[in-house]
Amino acid sequence: MTAAGAVVVDASTLVDVVFTQERRSIEMGIDDLDKRYGGLAVGALTVIGGRPGMGTTSLVRTIIVHRLRADDPGRILWYAGGETPAGMMRGLLAGLAKANRSRVCRGELDPADEPHVAAAAELLRRPDRLFIADAHDRDLAALRSQAAQLAEGPDGLQLIVVDEVHKLLPIAADDIRERVMADLINQLAQLATELDVAVLVAMPLRRDVDEREPPRPMMGDFIAAATVERVADRVMTIYRPDYYDRFETPIEWKGKAELVTCWNRLGMPGTTIVGFLGRYGIFVNLNKETLA
Repeated sequence: MTAAGAVVVDASTLVDVVFTQERRSIEMGIDDLDKRYGGLAVGALTVIGGRPGMGTTSLVRTIIVHRLRADDPGRILWYAGGETPAGMMRGLLAGLAKANRSRVCRGELDPADEPHVAAAAELLRRPDRLFIADAHDRDLAALRSQAAQLAEGPDGLQLIVVDEVHKLLPIAADDIRERVMADLINQLAQLATELDVAVLVAMPLRRDVDEREPPRPMMGDFIAAATVERVADRVMTIYRPDYYDRFETPIEWKGKAELVTCWNRLGMPGTTIVGFLGRYGIFVNLNKETLA
Protein backbone atom coordinates (compact mmCIF):
# COMPACT_ATOMS: atom_id res chain seq x y z
CA MET A 1 0.00 0.00 0.00
CA THR A 2 1.26 3.47 -0.83
CA ALA A 3 0.71 6.73 0.95
CA ALA A 4 -2.01 9.04 -0.38
CA GLY A 5 -0.80 10.90 -3.45
CA ALA A 6 2.28 8.72 -3.90
CA VAL A 7 2.91 7.30 -7.38
CA VAL A 8 4.57 4.01 -8.24
CA VAL A 9 5.35 2.68 -11.69
CA ASP A 10 5.01 -0.93 -12.79
CA ALA A 11 8.47 -1.83 -14.14
CA SER A 12 6.92 -4.00 -16.85
CA THR A 13 5.61 -0.87 -18.55
CA LEU A 14 9.12 0.54 -18.97
CA VAL A 15 10.79 -2.36 -20.78
CA ASP A 16 9.83 -1.28 -24.29
CA VAL A 17 10.72 2.33 -23.50
CA VAL A 18 14.29 1.31 -22.69
CA PHE A 19 14.69 -0.35 -26.09
CA THR A 20 12.95 2.29 -28.19
CA GLN A 21 13.85 5.58 -26.55
CA GLU A 22 17.07 7.07 -27.87
CA ARG A 23 19.03 9.15 -25.39
CA ARG A 24 19.23 12.62 -26.86
CA SER A 25 22.59 14.35 -26.92
CA ILE A 26 24.47 17.04 -28.80
CA GLU A 27 27.99 16.70 -30.15
CA MET A 28 30.83 18.60 -28.49
CA GLY A 29 33.27 18.48 -31.40
CA ILE A 30 35.73 16.32 -29.42
CA ASP A 31 35.53 13.12 -31.43
CA ASP A 32 36.52 10.67 -28.70
CA LEU A 33 34.07 12.14 -26.20
CA ASP A 34 31.29 12.22 -28.79
CA LYS A 35 31.95 8.62 -29.80
CA ARG A 36 32.21 7.19 -26.29
CA TYR A 37 29.63 9.31 -24.49
CA GLY A 38 27.42 10.73 -27.21
CA GLY A 39 28.41 14.31 -26.44
CA LEU A 40 26.43 16.42 -23.98
CA ALA A 41 23.25 14.72 -22.81
CA VAL A 42 20.03 16.72 -23.03
CA GLY A 43 18.40 17.20 -19.65
CA ALA A 44 21.73 16.59 -17.90
CA LEU A 45 24.42 18.64 -16.16
CA THR A 46 28.05 18.38 -17.29
CA VAL A 47 30.75 20.02 -15.15
CA ILE A 48 34.27 20.89 -16.36
CA GLY A 49 36.96 21.79 -13.84
CA GLY A 50 40.48 23.11 -14.15
CA ARG A 51 43.03 25.35 -12.52
CA PRO A 52 43.59 28.83 -14.02
CA GLY A 53 45.49 28.52 -17.28
CA MET A 54 44.37 24.96 -18.01
CA GLY A 55 41.84 26.07 -20.60
CA THR A 56 38.32 25.67 -19.21
CA THR A 57 37.15 28.72 -21.15
CA SER A 58 38.95 27.44 -24.25
CA LEU A 59 37.11 24.11 -23.98
CA VAL A 60 33.81 25.95 -23.58
CA ARG A 61 34.69 28.03 -26.63
CA THR A 62 35.63 24.90 -28.61
CA ILE A 63 32.23 23.35 -27.92
CA ILE A 64 30.34 26.54 -28.81
CA VAL A 65 32.34 26.88 -32.05
CA HIS A 66 31.37 23.33 -32.98
CA ARG A 67 27.70 23.93 -32.17
CA LEU A 68 27.63 27.09 -34.28
CA ARG A 69 28.99 25.11 -37.24
CA ALA A 70 26.46 22.30 -36.75
CA ASP A 71 23.52 21.98 -39.13
CA ASP A 72 20.91 21.21 -36.50
CA PRO A 73 19.26 24.36 -35.15
CA GLY A 74 19.14 25.07 -31.47
CA ARG A 75 19.72 28.13 -29.38
CA ILE A 76 22.71 28.49 -27.08
CA LEU A 77 22.71 30.70 -23.99
CA TRP A 78 26.21 31.61 -22.82
CA TYR A 79 27.10 33.19 -19.50
CA ALA A 80 30.74 34.11 -18.87
CA GLY A 81 31.29 36.02 -15.66
CA GLY A 82 34.90 36.90 -16.43
CA GLU A 83 34.50 38.41 -19.91
CA THR A 84 32.68 41.25 -21.60
CA PRO A 85 30.34 40.34 -24.49
CA ALA A 86 32.82 41.96 -26.90
CA GLY A 87 35.67 39.90 -25.47
CA MET A 88 33.60 36.73 -25.79
CA MET A 89 32.89 37.50 -29.46
CA ARG A 90 36.55 38.21 -30.22
CA GLY A 91 37.48 34.84 -28.75
CA LEU A 92 34.82 33.13 -30.84
CA LEU A 93 35.99 34.89 -33.99
CA ALA A 94 39.55 33.69 -33.39
CA GLY A 95 38.39 30.15 -32.65
CA LEU A 96 36.07 29.92 -35.65
CA ALA A 97 38.66 31.42 -38.00
CA LYS A 98 41.68 29.75 -36.40
CA ALA A 99 43.29 33.15 -36.30
CA ASN A 100 45.76 34.44 -33.75
CA ARG A 101 43.61 35.45 -30.77
CA SER A 102 45.93 38.27 -29.64
CA ARG A 103 45.84 39.83 -33.11
CA VAL A 104 42.05 39.53 -33.32
CA CYS A 105 41.70 41.18 -29.91
CA ARG A 106 44.00 44.03 -30.97
CA GLY A 107 42.33 44.39 -34.36
CA GLU A 108 45.66 43.75 -36.12
CA LEU A 109 44.86 40.86 -38.43
CA ASP A 110 47.42 39.06 -40.51
CA PRO A 111 46.32 39.50 -44.17
CA ALA A 112 46.17 35.72 -44.53
CA ASP A 113 43.64 35.56 -41.68
CA GLU A 114 41.29 38.24 -43.00
CA PRO A 115 39.12 36.00 -45.23
CA HIS A 116 38.81 33.40 -42.48
CA VAL A 117 37.79 36.02 -39.92
CA ALA A 118 35.28 37.48 -42.39
CA ALA A 119 33.74 34.02 -42.91
CA ALA A 120 33.61 33.50 -39.14
CA ALA A 121 31.90 36.87 -38.71
CA GLU A 122 29.21 35.85 -41.22
CA LEU A 123 28.57 32.68 -39.23
CA LEU A 124 28.21 34.68 -36.03
CA ARG A 125 25.76 37.02 -37.76
CA ARG A 126 23.27 34.18 -38.16
CA PRO A 127 20.33 35.21 -35.97
CA ASP A 128 18.65 33.18 -33.25
CA ARG A 129 21.56 30.86 -32.51
CA LEU A 130 23.83 32.33 -29.83
CA PHE A 131 22.68 34.53 -26.96
CA ILE A 132 25.02 36.23 -24.49
CA ALA A 133 23.74 36.50 -20.92
CA ASP A 134 24.44 39.75 -19.10
CA ALA A 135 27.34 38.97 -16.75
CA HIS A 136 26.46 42.02 -14.64
CA ASP A 137 23.32 40.29 -13.37
CA ARG A 138 25.40 37.78 -11.38
CA ASP A 139 22.13 36.16 -10.42
CA LEU A 140 20.98 32.65 -11.22
CA ALA A 141 17.35 33.78 -11.11
CA ALA A 142 18.02 36.17 -14.01
CA LEU A 143 19.82 33.44 -15.96
CA ARG A 144 16.92 31.05 -15.32
CA SER A 145 14.43 33.64 -16.59
CA GLN A 146 16.46 34.28 -19.76
CA ALA A 147 16.78 30.55 -20.41
CA ALA A 148 13.04 29.97 -19.96
CA GLN A 149 12.21 32.72 -22.47
CA LEU A 150 14.60 31.30 -25.07
CA ALA A 151 13.24 27.78 -24.56
CA GLU A 152 9.82 28.99 -25.71
CA GLY A 153 11.05 29.87 -29.22
CA PRO A 154 10.30 27.69 -32.29
CA ASP A 155 13.79 26.15 -32.28
CA GLY A 156 13.88 25.91 -28.51
CA LEU A 157 16.94 26.13 -26.31
CA GLN A 158 19.56 23.45 -26.89
CA LEU A 159 22.44 24.33 -24.59
CA ILE A 160 23.13 26.54 -21.57
CA VAL A 161 26.82 27.28 -20.95
CA VAL A 162 27.92 28.80 -17.65
CA ASP A 163 31.61 29.69 -17.71
CA GLU A 164 33.34 30.78 -14.50
CA VAL A 165 30.34 29.73 -12.46
CA HIS A 166 32.02 31.00 -9.29
CA LYS A 167 31.35 34.56 -10.51
CA LEU A 168 27.69 33.92 -9.66
CA LEU A 169 28.69 33.48 -6.01
CA PRO A 170 28.78 36.29 -3.44
CA ILE A 171 32.08 37.11 -1.78
CA ALA A 172 32.03 35.08 1.43
CA ALA A 173 34.07 32.98 3.82
CA ASP A 174 35.16 29.56 2.53
CA ASP A 175 32.62 27.57 4.52
CA ILE A 176 29.74 29.77 3.33
CA ARG A 177 31.12 29.71 -0.23
CA GLU A 178 31.11 25.91 -0.14
CA ARG A 179 27.43 25.82 0.82
CA VAL A 180 26.43 28.44 -1.73
CA MET A 181 28.29 26.63 -4.50
CA ALA A 182 26.55 23.39 -3.57
CA ASP A 183 23.17 25.13 -3.82
CA LEU A 184 24.13 26.71 -7.16
CA ILE A 185 25.16 23.37 -8.67
CA ASN A 186 21.91 21.83 -7.43
CA GLN A 187 19.88 24.57 -9.09
CA LEU A 188 21.75 24.23 -12.41
CA ALA A 189 21.08 20.48 -12.43
CA GLN A 190 17.40 21.20 -11.81
CA LEU A 191 17.41 23.76 -14.63
CA ALA A 192 18.68 21.12 -17.07
CA THR A 193 15.79 18.85 -16.12
CA GLU A 194 13.10 21.52 -16.03
CA LEU A 195 13.93 23.00 -19.45
CA ASP A 196 15.08 19.68 -20.96
CA VAL A 197 18.36 21.18 -22.19
CA ALA A 198 22.03 20.31 -21.88
CA VAL A 199 23.75 22.44 -19.22
CA LEU A 200 27.54 22.82 -19.31
CA VAL A 201 29.28 24.42 -16.33
CA ALA A 202 32.96 25.37 -16.09
CA MET A 203 34.37 25.96 -12.63
CA PRO A 204 37.77 26.44 -10.97
CA LEU A 205 39.46 23.85 -8.78
CA ARG A 206 41.12 24.30 -5.40
CA ARG A 207 44.69 25.61 -5.15
CA ASP A 208 45.81 22.34 -3.58
CA VAL A 209 46.09 20.89 -7.09
CA ASP A 210 49.17 23.03 -7.81
CA GLU A 211 51.03 21.52 -4.85
CA ARG A 212 50.61 17.98 -6.10
CA GLU A 213 53.30 16.26 -8.14
CA PRO A 214 52.20 15.92 -10.83
CA PRO A 215 49.36 18.45 -10.45
CA ARG A 216 46.74 16.27 -12.10
CA PRO A 217 43.27 17.24 -10.77
CA MET A 218 40.87 14.81 -9.13
CA MET A 219 37.21 14.74 -8.19
CA GLY A 220 37.92 15.93 -4.65
CA ASP A 221 39.51 19.15 -5.96
CA PHE A 222 36.15 20.68 -6.85
CA ILE A 223 34.53 23.20 -4.55
CA ALA A 224 31.49 21.41 -3.08
CA ALA A 225 32.90 18.18 -4.55
CA ALA A 226 30.34 15.95 -2.82
CA THR A 227 27.45 17.89 -4.35
CA VAL A 228 29.10 18.01 -7.79
CA GLU A 229 29.48 14.24 -7.73
CA ARG A 230 25.96 13.70 -6.46
CA VAL A 231 24.02 15.87 -8.91
CA ALA A 232 26.17 16.15 -12.05
CA ASP A 233 25.70 13.56 -14.76
CA ARG A 234 29.27 13.91 -15.98
CA VAL A 235 32.34 15.56 -14.48
CA MET A 236 35.54 16.28 -16.43
CA THR A 237 38.87 17.86 -15.53
CA ILE A 238 41.54 19.43 -17.73
CA TYR A 239 45.26 18.83 -17.25
CA ARG A 240 48.00 20.29 -19.48
CA PRO A 241 51.42 18.97 -18.39
CA ASP A 242 53.38 21.59 -20.32
CA TYR A 243 51.73 24.44 -18.39
CA TYR A 244 53.77 23.67 -15.28
CA ASP A 245 57.35 24.87 -15.78
CA ARG A 246 58.70 23.02 -12.77
CA PHE A 247 58.13 19.71 -14.55
CA GLU A 248 60.10 18.66 -17.56
CA THR A 249 57.38 17.89 -20.05
CA PRO A 250 58.23 15.07 -22.48
CA ILE A 251 58.18 16.26 -26.08
CA GLU A 252 55.23 14.01 -26.86
CA TRP A 253 53.11 16.01 -24.39
CA LYS A 254 53.92 19.45 -25.78
CA GLY A 255 50.72 21.19 -26.84
CA LYS A 256 48.51 18.38 -25.56
CA ALA A 257 46.02 17.99 -22.76
CA GLU A 258 44.17 15.31 -20.84
CA LEU A 259 40.40 15.62 -20.62
CA VAL A 260 39.63 13.24 -17.77
CA THR A 261 36.07 12.06 -17.26
CA CYS A 262 36.33 11.32 -13.55
CA TRP A 263 32.61 10.81 -12.93
CA ASN A 264 30.02 9.64 -15.43
CA ARG A 265 26.53 8.64 -14.45
CA LEU A 266 25.80 7.91 -18.11
CA GLY A 267 28.70 5.52 -18.74
CA MET A 268 32.27 4.67 -17.87
CA PRO A 269 34.97 7.19 -16.89
CA GLY A 270 38.02 7.60 -19.10
CA THR A 271 40.71 9.90 -20.47
CA THR A 272 40.77 11.68 -23.83
CA ILE A 273 43.97 13.20 -25.23
CA VAL A 274 43.49 16.36 -27.29
CA GLY A 275 45.62 19.10 -28.77
CA PHE A 276 45.63 22.63 -27.36
CA LEU A 277 46.13 25.53 -29.76
CA GLY A 278 46.74 28.38 -27.34
CA ARG A 279 47.17 31.02 -30.02
CA TYR A 280 43.62 30.29 -31.23
CA GLY A 281 42.20 29.55 -27.78
CA ILE A 282 40.71 26.18 -28.74
CA PHE A 283 41.22 22.44 -28.32
CA VAL A 284 41.44 20.14 -31.33
CA ASN A 285 41.21 16.48 -32.21
CA LEU A 286 44.64 14.90 -32.59
CA ASN A 287 43.44 12.58 -35.33
CA LYS A 288 42.31 15.46 -37.54
CA GLU A 289 44.18 18.59 -36.63
CA THR A 290 47.80 19.66 -36.66
CA LEU A 291 49.63 21.18 -33.71
CA ALA A 292 51.99 23.12 -35.95
